Amino acid sequence: MKLIKQLGTLYRTNKLVRIFIYAGLILISLYLLLLIIVSIYINANKAKFITQVNEQIKNNIQGNVTIKNADIAVWRSFPRIAVVLQNISITDSVYHIPFLQMKQVDVRFGLLNIIGKKIRIGSVRLKDGQIHIFTDAAGYNNTYVVKGKPKPVQDTLNKKSLFIKNLELENVKVVSEHRQRHKRFEIKIRDLNADIQQKDSVYIFKIKENCFIKGLGFNLEKGSYLNNQTLEATWRVLYNMADRSISFDDTKVQMNEHLFSIKGSFWLKDPTHFSLHVNTKNLSYKQALQLMPQNVQGKLSNIQLSKPVNIVADVAGPMGYKTIPAVNVQWSTSLTELATPVTTLDSCSFSGSFTNQKEKKLPVSNENSSVVLNSFIGTWGDIALTGENIIVTNLTNPLIQFQLQSQCTFQQLDDKLALKTIHFLDGKAQLLLQYNGALIPDPALLNKLEVDLKMQNGTVEYEPRSLVFTNCNGEIVFSENKLLANNLQCDVKKNHFVVNIEGNDLSKLSSSVSGKADIVCSVFTPSLNLADFTGVFSSKKYVKRKSDNKQFASSAFQIDKILAQGSLQLNLKANQIQLNKFDARNAQAQLLFEENSWQIQQAFLQHANGSMNVSAKILETSADYRDATVKADIKNIDARKFFYAFNNFGQRGIEYQNLQGIVNSNANIAVKISSKGSVLPGTMQGTVDFSLKNGALINFEPIQKIKKYAFKNKDLTRVEFAELKDRFDINGYDITINRMEIQSSVLTLYVEGVYSLKNNTDISIQVPLSNMQKKEEDFKPANAGVNARAGPSIYLRARPDKNGDIKIGLDLFKKFKKEKSGKSEKNK
Repeated sequence: MKLIKQLGTLYRTNKLVRIFIYAGLILISLYLLLLIIVSIYINANKAKFITQVNEQIKNNIQGNVTIKNADIAVWRSFPRIAVVLQNISITDSVYHIPFLQMKQVDVRFGLLNIIGKKIRIGSVRLKDGQIHIFTDAAGYNNTYVVKGKPKPVQDTLNKKSLFIKNLELENVKVVSEHRQRHKRFEIKIRDLNADIQQKDSVYIFKIKENCFIKGLGFNLEKGSYLNNQTLEATWRVLYNMADRSISFDDTKVQMNEHLFSIKGSFWLKDPTHFSLHVNTKNLSYKQALQLMPQNVQGKLSNIQLSKPVNIVADVAGPMGYKTIPAVNVQWSTSLTELATPVTTLDSCSFSGSFTNQKEKKLPVSNENSSVVLNSFIGTWGDIALTGENIIVTNLTNPLIQFQLQSQCTFQQLDDKLALKTIHFLDGKAQLLLQYNGALIPDPALLNKLEVDLKMQNGTVEYEPRSLVFTNCNGEIVFSENKLLANNLQCDVKKNHFVVNIEGNDLSKLSSSVSGKADIVCSVFTPSLNLADFTGVFSSKKYVKRKSDNKQFASSAFQIDKILAQGSLQLNLKANQIQLNKFDARNAQAQLLFEENSWQIQQAFLQHANGSMNVSAKILETSADYRDATVKADIKNIDARKFFYAFNNFGQRGIEYQNLQGIVNSNANIAVKISSKGSVLPGTMQGTVDFSLKNGALINFEPIQKIKKYAFKNKDLTRVEFAELKDRFDINGYDITINRMEIQSSVLTLYVEGVYSLKNNTDISIQVPLSNMQKKEEDFKPANAGVNARAGPSIYLRARPDKNGDIKIGLDLFKKFKKEKSGKSEKNK
């Protein structure tokens, strides 16, 4: 009201103001009068004008034009005149595919704007339709339809220029495809309003839009960018006709309801190229992947991030045929969960980058792409990890390279590995993980995985054999498909070991690689008590353990397979070996452990002033016992010590205190061994060839009993004899003594028969009467041979009584030989 009063006062006091007001009213009146005249004229000639509009459109369009309905309105869009076209279609003459198809097109202009050399259209509105630009595989392009028909030179010179001030689109799909160049861009414009200004050679577009991007395919073989993304933005776009460039400054853009800031430039002169700069904050990893082509999404989906990232991206490159833009992305995130095909890491913070032109001298491509995570910090369960760079390259066949390190406790390591075979109980560990290979969830990645584990005062349990290793100090390295350990120190009970390990072909544990992994372990110990390792004879035991990390569980299972199913070659050196009464020196052994068996391929040791060479194979056939085969070569061993060490080999016939001499022997035995490492009675089969030199029988009861029948005046408490040799055939509880010659300082005997641990003893003792002859004081016994003529003899027979005690009696009628001969004939 106050403003009206002020204008009224100004009108009454200022003559110039009154003149301007009068002039304005006159012009408005004249304009209204002109509109009335035009309206009357148009209404009178409406049909003619619509026909002319149709003809003008068709004359300026080379394609096939159909318009279902056209109308001209003067007052509906006052103060402008409106031309309304309904169901308009423009098709090419080859494929007859609509270049433009709209339900409605409105063109609004002022009456005075079409007078003069430049026609100014107030607004053009396109509603409910599609614009489809295409080039086929042969290079045919449908844009010719809107280039206008050729005109005479004079008409071209007199042609008026056209300027549109406002453009509106509502529910319009725009498709541009170049089949020859494998390009396709598709956008559904829900609503667009563009105001257009011109300053010299620069057009300024202020555009407000709401659209849906189906996809931007620069090269469909590589996929499309921005698939299925909604976009809302208000742009200020500059088009410079001089250099044919399009540019816009930083613009706030809502893409799938997430805020981005985008600026860019496009140069349409050859060589055509463009540049885009994008940044955003708190973008989810899933949404970030959706901005990339499908093939890149598929490769990067092997890695997942739970928390959003901050991104700065630059996309630039040529717009020519089969060109791919260069993409460079920088991002950062904190306290996120990082999931990979192998394991999941928590509380991860890092910065990163992506580029599809890692090597600047090589072309842009997925093969030349890389993803880099910088200054990585994260946790694996309770284990803190740090790393400088994690790099993924070649997104066609992804390769990953990383180096992670950590200091942790053995308990933390045990919780994450959750191995069935190995438990890390106590101590500290320094862990270094390095990998350079394929990004795949398969243990074949061990081919390139490098794991460096340094142990300090560790305690480790090998669950299958109930072995606990304490005071573990040293370093274990997985490197290039190998397992290495140098001077690893550990204890098992009171046994101290220095261990060197080399494992080969660990990738053969992969489902894609056949064969078995092999591990060679060289062990030195000053002293080894075998009683502390009886667990190796027991059945393997596994405790089922659950891992909270499903991705890593399969990889942990493969590590278990290395220890449970792979071959372990153990080379052992020991200054001393003990097992109960057995005591050896300078032992060297080569043992092979396989899934259900282990072998002593070769073992050498010094015992009882002599030496032993042993080979054996032990096969786990049931939970209660093992089948063992043993070959032994014994040289120059003290008989008394030998029998003492092995508890008289489980027999009571000749015990260690009855013997003196040097033993040489070859044994080939098969036997069953209990899960505690003891020989199962009655299971031994085989042969033993032996020789006893410089021998003597001391207080040997069977010899003492001979005095009841002969040589009552001779001292038989110590009987020295020549080399005593024979073959024993062992069958369960029975030991068959082949005819054996005993040439002693006191008497000559021939012994044969069966010594049994089950009351089946039956031994024949031949005592030649030549023993009656007096021996010279310096007499040295010498063997004549088991088949030598012994002359007249007394025959004795040793058999058990009802109580199981061995009794020796006369065998006057040589029944033993007759029974033996009868058995031989029967066996024939």
